[in-house]
Amino acid sequence: TEVRDQVLEDWKQDQRRQVENQRATEMMTAVQGGKSFSDAAQAAGVTPRLSPLVTRNQTSPDMPPELQRVIFGLKKGEVGMVETPDDFVVGQLVEIVRPDVATDRAGFDQAKAAVARSVQNDVQALFVDALRVRGKPEINQKALNSIVQPR
Repeated sequence: TEVRDQVLEDWKQDQRRQVENQRATEMMTAVQGGKSFSDAAQAAGVTPRLSPLVTRNQTSPDMPPELQRVIFGLKKGEVGMVETPDDFVVGQLVEIVRPDVATDRAGFDQAKAAVARSVQNDVQALFVDALRVRGKPEINQKALNSIVQPR
């Protein structure tokens, strides 16, 4: 009976997750269709809340990290949905605050360096891909084996 009870509990949990997923999807779709976030939340039976301002590097207990990763890919007014270990969360980007370089010079320099590294990596990847397409290199397995596994 323990196995049966566990299977039944797992099935119930799966059913709850499916219902939560459906409600969150309906809420997100309603907002994308023009309904206000508050009205869509009320229709879904949840209470909306406004999170404090967050940055890419600062987490907030009021915002799940899964949503925080997604929110920075949205445009103002866009809505996103994520699955967390506990439930599904729908969020809408309400405001974008540009950082003031004068008040956070270290943060600005850090972000600038990260963007420069990212661009450098992208350029290198594009160069390697272009060489691969143009040159169509082939691996000489015999030569590689002689280097990796010398006799």
